[in-house]
Amino acid sequence: MTTHNQLANTKEFYDIISEIYDDMTNFQLRLNIEMRTLNKWLEKYKISSVLDAACGSGLHTINLTRLGVPCVGLDISQEMIKIAKKNAATLQVQAQFLQSDLRELSNQVKQNFDSILFLGNSLTHVNPQTELNRILLEFRKVLNPHGILIIQLLNYNKILDAQERIISITRRQQNTYIRFYDFYDSHLQFNILHINWQNDQVHHRLISTRLYPYLKSEVESILQDNGFTLLDTFGSMNFEPFDITNSKNLIIIGMKDNN
Repeated sequence: MTTHNQLANTKEFYDIISEIYDDMTNFQLRLNIEMRTLNKWLEKYKISSVLDAACGSGLHTINLTRLGVPCVGLDISQEMIKIAKKNAATLQVQAQFLQSDLRELSNQVKQNFDSILFLGNSLTHVNPQTELNRILLEFRKVLNPHGILIIQLLNYNKILDAQERIISITRRQQNTYIRFYDFYDSHLQFNILHINWQNDQVHHRLISTRLYPYLKSEVESILQDNGFTLLDTFGSMNFEPFDITNSKNLIIIGMKDNN
C-alpha cells in the first residue's frame, strides 16, 4: 500500500488532479447532457459569445463551440488546459483555450463577451478578502454592456447548516474517488481521496485545497457592490427554483451595470 497526502493551492491542486479529473467527473456522460442544458441557457439569455472562466477540462467550451457560439475557455492550471485541448482534438472541435490567472484576465484576453460562465464551484477557490473584488473588476472589463455573469456553486447555506462532510463517492472500475470537507472557522478544506486497486494491491493519495464557502446573501451583496445588477437565482442549471434548505446548487446571474 502506498500513500501520499498533499495540501495545495488552487493551481497546484488542479495540476495534480488533471489526470483523474475526467474519470472522476464522468466527462463522456456529461458531454451530451450538458450540451442540452447549455442550449437552454443560450436561448433564455440570448447569449452570443462566452468566456468560460475556470474551464477545467473544457467540457463547456467544447460544447459551446459545437453549438456555434464563439467561446474562450480559460483556466489557471496549465495541466487542465492540456487536457482540455486533448479533449477538443479527440472530439474534432476547434475550441480556443488559454492558461491565465483570473486576476490578470484583461491583460490576457483582448476581446469582450456577452457572458461569462463561472461554473463548477469555482468561486469558492477565490479568497473573499484579497481576490474577489479584483476578479469581478476583471470580469467587468471583458463583458459587453449589459453582459451577464453566471455563477454556479454548491449551496453552502445548506452544507454549513448540516455540516455535510461527504460530497460524493464515485467508483470507476479500479478507481474510487471520495470528495469530502473538513470544516474550519474561516474556510473549508476540500479533499479528494483517490483509491486505486491494481493486482490485489491498494494505493491511495489524498489531495486537498482551501475553499471559501460563500452564502447566497454574500454572493448577492458582493455582486451588487461590484457593479452587477441581480437578474435571477436558481437551484440548478435546469432553472429549478432555489430552496435554501434543500437545493444542492446555487446559480446566480448578475448583469453588468453601465455606470
